[in-house]
Amino acid sequence: MNLQHTENESFPKNRWWIAVTLLAASFMSLIDVTIVNVALPEIQTNLNASNAALEWVVVAYVLCFAIGLVPSGRLGDAYGRKKLFVLGVVGFAISSLICGLAPNVETLVFGRAMLGFTAAMLSPQVTAILHVTFPKSEKQTVFGVFGAIASLGAVAGNILGGLIIDLDFAGLNWRPIFLVNVPISIAILSVVKIVPTDQGTKNAQADLISVTLFAAATFGVIFPFIEGRNFGWPLWLISSPIVAILAATMVVRRQFSRAQAKRPELIPVVLLKNFKFLQGLLLIVLFFSGLPGMFLILAIVFQTGAGMSPLQSGLATAPFPIAAMIMSFLAPKLFRGKLNLSIAVGAMLLSAGSFWLQRTMANHTGEIDILTFSAPLVVAGIGLGTAVTALFPSILSQVSHQDAGAGSGVLQTFHQIGAALSIAFIGQLFFQSLNEAATLAAFQNAAAVALHYGVVSFGLIALWQLYVAVISKN
Repeated sequence: MNLQHTENESFPKNRWWIAVTLLAASFMSLIDVTIVNVALPEIQTNLNASNAALEWVVVAYVLCFAIGLVPSGRLGDAYGRKKLFVLGVVGFAISSLICGLAPNVETLVFGRAMLGFTAAMLSPQVTAILHVTFPKSEKQTVFGVFGAIASLGAVAGNILGGLIIDLDFAGLNWRPIFLVNVPISIAILSVVKIVPTDQGTKNAQADLISVTLFAAATFGVIFPFIEGRNFGWPLWLISSPIVAILAATMVVRRQFSRAQAKRPELIPVVLLKNFKFLQGLLLIVLFFSGLPGMFLILAIVFQTGAGMSPLQSGLATAPFPIAAMIMSFLAPKLFRGKLNLSIAVGAMLLSAGSFWLQRTMANHTGEIDILTFSAPLVVAGIGLGTAVTALFPSILSQVSHQDAGAGSGVLQTFHQIGAALSIAFIGQLFFQSLNEAATLAAFQNAAAVALHYGVVSFGLIALWQLYVAVISKN
């Protein structure tokens, strides 16, 4: 069955079962961004890892995810999205096995990098197939569900990771958080036959030079934030973002050159000319730069500072994904297609929740329990659920069916760039502000400094989208 539809063509009758299969794989890949958070103290002790190595355990996944998304999306357009999806799930299972059996932190970081690349193979295929499998009348609903899954996957890993570590299967401690992906991948592969097979379009082949330049640009932006403090901010590291900008400029120029020569483009020029799509990419980076880093430092404060178990730490952040999940289903009905307004209100609530969390962290004295930060996390979770259901469909509405894979890959790449920047930048603020006293107060004060970032970034998004909502009446 070919996945290229127009609105007048019929769509698969079992499309919601197709969505379940695809979203299960998407959830598995998204949850691996955060499931490692609650395991970091155990990994550090078990593998004798430094603080910098711990950041790389988290960032290696997100960074490689970001680098691999655009070429994988284009390869899906060229050779078949289902084919790339299956290869991604198989690779994810193998990479999870490497992580689960890692004898040292270097092997674990390598395994996490491979997890990121294989997740990048499957992820753009999910949104691309959904984009062309559902009629316009059902797209906001299915992407609302996708947003809910993304919201839940972004932080629910803390709870599941904590539960798995507390159960301590066969004395393996943190290792089952990765090994559990193997049977899940096998289950997905056993039902993947229901996903329609598409043949792809050969004019969508990936360009390796553009891929290399794009990877260099992504790496150059993120690397200084991860290793700057450890290297003492030398000139070559500070100038890395300039090299990244040059590489990104070369990528854009190359796409226009290849388009004029009628050669395959990595990023379709029609998207690079679309101002609303480019605005959406900037919005995605700013939006997701405020989230994963926040939950990384909360996991450290709760476990290393407050002495919580991994499960207690996960439960302490549970109000956020629960609120986000519920609101992801309610927001489309409440805002009825007013996408910009939904994003604006959601960002406003995220900024308010982040501010409340920051003030509670700064002013709280005494022991921390799992209910201490519940209220601000609920407000922030409602904000995420409100915003994210509108964020993805508003940007993907600018993408044609033919370029769905590339558009989805670009969109998710910038999503992951934002997440990587969040971990690197907020982590940098946190560790830079953490003094040598290993007291709970020291951890809370450092977290309070780092949490200012989310307050500002979400506040800017709220103002931006309120303005857009007013002028577009949407």
